[in-house]
Amino acid sequence: MKNLLLIICASLIIVCFSGCENRKEISIIPKPEKLVMQSGTFLMTNPVKVFVNSDELQDIGKYISGLVKSSTGFDVIVEKADSAKEKGIYLFLKNISSQVEGYTLDASTDHVVIKANQAAGIFYGVQTLLQLLPAEIFSPVKMEKEWVIPCVQIDDYPRFGWRGVHLDVARHFYPVDFIKKFIDILAIHKINVMHWHLVDDQGWRIEIKKYPKLTDIGAWRVDDSLPFHYDQEITNDPSKKLYGGFYTQEQIKEIVAYAKDRFITIIPEIEMPGHCMAVNAAYPELFCSGKPYKKPENIVFEFTDPYCVGNEKTFEFLENVLNEIMDLFPSEYIHVGGDECKKTPWSACKKCRARMKNEKLSNVEELQSYFIKRIEKYIVSKGRKVIGWDEILEGGLAPEATVMSWRGEAGGIEAAKQSHDVIMVPSNVLYLDSYQFNRTMEDQTQNMVNTISKIYNYNPVPKELSVEQSKHVIGVQACLWSEYMNTSQDVLIKLIPRISALSEIAWSSNENKSVDNFLLRMEKQFNRYSALKLDFFVEPPSGMEKENVYLDKAIVTLRNTYPFVQIRYTTDGTDPNETSPLFRKTLKIDQNITLKARSIFPGGYMSKIITGTYEKQLPADAVKLSREPKPGLNYHYFEGAINTLKDFNKMKEISADTITAINLSPAKVKENFGFTFDGYVKLPVDSIYTFVLASDDGSKLTIDDKMIIDNDGVHGAGEIRKQLALQSGYHKIDVQYFQALYGAALKLYITGPGLEKQEIPGKMFFH
Repeated sequence: MKNLLLIICASLIIVCFSGCENRKEISIIPKPEKLVMQSGTFLMTNPVKVFVNSDELQDIGKYISGLVKSSTGFDVIVEKADSAKEKGIYLFLKNISSQVEGYTLDASTDHVVIKANQAAGIFYGVQTLLQLLPAEIFSPVKMEKEWVIPCVQIDDYPRFGWRGVHLDVARHFYPVDFIKKFIDILAIHKINVMHWHLVDDQGWRIEIKKYPKLTDIGAWRVDDSLPFHYDQEITNDPSKKLYGGFYTQEQIKEIVAYAKDRFITIIPEIEMPGHCMAVNAAYPELFCSGKPYKKPENIVFEFTDPYCVGNEKTFEFLENVLNEIMDLFPSEYIHVGGDECKKTPWSACKKCRARMKNEKLSNVEELQSYFIKRIEKYIVSKGRKVIGWDEILEGGLAPEATVMSWRGEAGGIEAAKQSHDVIMVPSNVLYLDSYQFNRTMEDQTQNMVNTISKIYNYNPVPKELSVEQSKHVIGVQACLWSEYMNTSQDVLIKLIPRISALSEIAWSSNENKSVDNFLLRMEKQFNRYSALKLDFFVEPPSGMEKENVYLDKAIVTLRNTYPFVQIRYTTDGTDPNETSPLFRKTLKIDQNITLKARSIFPGGYMSKIITGTYEKQLPADAVKLSREPKPGLNYHYFEGAINTLKDFNKMKEISADTITAINLSPAKVKENFGFTFDGYVKLPVDSIYTFVLASDDGSKLTIDDKMIIDNDGVHGAGEIRKQLALQSGYHKIDVQYFQALYGAALKLYITGPGLEKQEIPGKMFFH
C-alpha cells in the first residue's frame, strides 16, 4: 500500500511538472480564447514554406518572410495551395465558426494551419504563431536557435472591435520612421486602431494644401522648456529658436498604407472648437477677437480661445480642412475633439450671440452642441462618422456621434444609455502618459499612477449598463499625450510594457483573464521586447517610503509586480547590483540605516534604485488642550483663480463654518476655489502613522505646525505619503487646498495600528 502511494505521488509530481512547463512554454499575449496543448513540436527549417490560398494573403506571407529572414537567416518561399500537404505554414481564408477577426491555429509536427474568415484574422493568427516560437524570432539580426513551435490547437477571437492606442504628435513631433515603428508595436499586440492626435494648441502637424499657413506658421513654436508652457508663441520667425514639424500629405499616405498592411486603421483627430491656438496664430480672423491669442498675465494654465461659432467663415474653413483630411484617411470615423473648450469668448462675441439668438440657443453649452452637430452633419454627408471626447455630451449629443469617455466612465455610461456607441478611455486607468509606479521614482509626467496591474484589472463595460446598453461599448483605448514625452524613447517607455495589459483587456474575454497568470506570462513578453531592442519601463520594487520611522524595530516587506524578477539590496551606501544580497520576503531593521533596493529582470535589465531611510524615533508629544474640544473641523471657503498655494491670499473668502470631516461639499462653484481646514486629529495610541494627501489640484498638510506634505501646483489626481511617530491624543492639523480647472478632489487618508488605509473619519476630528 505504501509503495502504491509513493507511485501515485511520483506520478502527480511528474504531471504537475509537465503542466507547469507547458504553461510556461505557451505564453501568448493577448491570451487566446481557447488553447489545447498537443504532443510534439513543429521544427521550422530552411527554407520555410508558406502556403496561401488567396492572393489577398500574399502580403501577409511577405510580412512573415521579412521577420523570419532577419532573425533565422532562413529563406522563405510563399506559394499558392488549397490544402495542407507538404511540411509548411498554411494561411487559408475559409468559412469558420469563429467571430469577426477571429482565427483558428492548428500546429502539428508537419503543418501549421491558420484559418480565418478575413485576412485580418489570418494576420492575428500569425501574431500568435510568432509568439509560439522562441522570443528571438523578433530579433532584427540572425540568431542561432532551434526554431520550434509546440503543437497546439487554438480557437481565438477578440472581445472588442475597437482596440486602440492614441498618440499625440501636436505637443511633441515624432518622425515618420518612428510612427512606423509605433505601428509595428501595435500590430504585434493585435491593436487595430491608431488614434492620431495631429493638431492642438502647440502645433498643427498635417499639410493642408488649401491653407498653407497652418504648417508655415502653425507647425512651429518657441521651444523654451519641457514640458512646454501654454503661453509659448506659435511663430515661424527665423530669428527665434523654433521647434516643431509636420507631415506632408505624401508622408501621411505612406503611413496610412503602412498601417493598413498591418490591419490597423488610423483615425485622425482634428481638434475643434477648442485646442486651436496653432490655427489662431495662422488665421486669427476665424476667432472671436480677430487677433492671435495672448495668455493673461499671472495665469500658469488656461485653455485658449475657441473658433468663432458665429462666423460662417469658420465652417467654410473647417469643411475645407476636413475635405483634405477625408481624402487622406479612408477611416470610417473622423475624430473632432470637442474637449476642454473655453466658452467665455462666445458670451462676449456679437456674432456668437447673434447665432444663439437665431438658432434659439439658451446658453453657450448649447452653442457648442450646435457646432458639433453642424460639423457632424457635414462629415456624415461624406459617408463618415464622428467621434468626440465626452464633452460633446454638453448641451445635447449630435445624432450619430460616438463618444470617447475620458473623464472617468460617466460620459460613456450616459452616452450608452442614450444608445450612442462608446469607446472607454478613462484617464484614471488608461492614460499611459502617467506614472507607472509612483511619483517619487519616475521622471515628471501626468500626475496619475496607472500601473500595469491596474490597467489589466479594468473592465471596459461598466456594471451600471444593462446587457443591451453594454453592446454600445464598442471598444477600449489607451492614450499617450506627449506633453512630457519629447523623444520617441520617452514614448516607448510609457507604452511598454503597459500595452500588453491593454491588449489583453481589449482582446481577451473578461472571464478568460487572470492578473496572476498574465504577470507570469510577461516573462516571455519581456524577452520579446528585448529581442526587438525596444526601450521599456523596468519597474522597481514597492513597499518602501523615502523616509521611514519606527519606535522599536521595523519590518520591511518589498514586493515585485512580476514573480520572475529578483530584488537585490544594500545597507552600506553602495548601489545594489546582480551580486548584492537577494531580498527574501522581509528584512528586520533595528538601527538607523539607508536601505537601497532595485529590481533585476531577466536579461540583466535593472530598475532605478529605490532608497529609504530608517530612523528610530520617540513619538512626538500630543497637544495639551485647556478645554474639551468639539467634534469637527473649522473651514474657510474662498473663490478666485490661482495656480499655486503661494498665491492663496489672492482669493476672496466667501464663507466659514465647521464641518464633520475634510470634503469639498461647501463649494459653490466647480472651478477656481479653495479651502482651509484646521483643528485637531485625535490618535488612539502611541505609534507610527502614515498620512496620505490626495488632491486635484494643489494641497498642503501641516501637523503640529510642521509642514508634512506639499502637493502644490496644478495637476491631476495624485497622492503623497508621509510617516510620523506620534503620541496618543490630540495633534494640531491644517489642510490648505485650491482647485483650478477640472476634476476637483481632496482626500486625507490615514494608516496606523488597527487602521487600514481610510479617509480620516469625522470621529477623529475636533476643533
